[in-house]
Amino acid sequence: MGKKKLNIGCGDNWKLYPDYEGLDLVDFGQEHVSDIKAFLPAISGHDYDEIMANHVLEHFDQEELRDIIDLIWKALRVGGLFKVVVPHKKKDSAWQLSHKTFWTEATFEYLVKPIFERYDFGKWEIEKLVTNKRGDIHAWLRNIK
Repeated sequence: MGKKKLNIGCGDNWKLYPDYEGLDLVDFGQEHVSDIKAFLPAISGHDYDEIMANHVLEHFDQEELRDIIDLIWKALRVGGLFKVVVPHKKKDSAWQLSHKTFWTEATFEYLVKPIFERYDFGKWEIEKLVTNKRGDIHAWLRNIK
């Protein structure tokens, strides 16, 4: 049996990742048409090996992200991988009016500090953290207990 993977906020790019279940609020023909905040709590828990979020997290405010990141942590099996791509705050497109949060490498570095466990983000370790030439941050976070 293959790994169970989820692509949240997949948009019409869901076809680029055929080994991931697609999830988006808008129907692009992907497997799941639902709001992230409604879909994730319905998961029985620790079901997924990988969850991907490409250019979607920046569309949520900090309060929403607290819930979403915690729900993703709960949806991943222990040792599961959360692959995130967000625009760096220095990138012009980071300032689109639809974006509610701004990201740097430090955002992810703080997320894994023990003091932040009290904020219900789950417990993570960074496996990969790079900013590419286009100004996008790629973070791979491993779900740990």
